[in-house]
Amino acid sequence: MTGGPISDHRLIEVKEGRVYFWARSEDKSGKRVPVSLAAVEFVRSWTLHILPKGFTKARCYGGWSNRQREAYLQRCEQLQPAPAMSATDSAERSSVEPQVEAVRKCPQCGAPMELESSARRPRWRELFYGPDHPQWAEWLESG
Repeated sequence: MTGGPISDHRLIEVKEGRVYFWARSEDKSGKRVPVSLAAVEFVRSWTLHILPKGFTKARCYGGWSNRQREAYLQRCEQLQPAPAMSATDSAERSSVEPQVEAVRKCPQCGAPMELESSARRPRWRELFYGPDHPQWAEWLESG
């Protein structure tokens, strides 16, 4: 299990409908400054970090982290360069007809599988601002 969007030691207090917590200062000095949000806004912000059912949280770490990605890809290329494509290879590829996608088979019984539904999942913006948005989000529209 991963940590939440805000740790308990950053929370200061809840008073008069506002949540007070520690945050980093905007001047990049690393100092902590107290910040307050309306309780409803705090809960709304916190719930934005809850993943929908079936989603898995994944982060890029190690060589794939933002700071390391470019150097990591260069090292990978040095260790195993991509094979050079000759003129005959490119001619063969262009003459070959596109292959039909193979029928996926059930890993248990080997029977061909069929797509049951291709319904797309709604975007978060549609959920929070669409016609079926949660009641607690109505205060956002009033400004």
